Amino acid sequence: MSTIGDKIDLLHALREQKRELEEQIKQVSKEMDGLEKQLIEQLDKEGVVKSTGRCATASISTSIKPSVEDW
Repeated sequence: MSTIGDKIDLLHALREQKRELEEQIKQVSKEMDGLEKQLIEQLDKEGVVKSTGRCATASISTSIKPSVEDW
């Protein structure tokens, strides 16, 4: 059985671990955003709307978003 102090220390360590993981998530998300932008530009430049790799497929789709100007 652990003491209150042990539990406090463990909680602190877990919070630090979570903070570090969240920072890694930020970095991976930033890298993904850049790669997605490059991919869209390359697909558009080559006139391709869908392509596949060995593990995944990517496609470009467009959607219409309504915009209200005056209520």
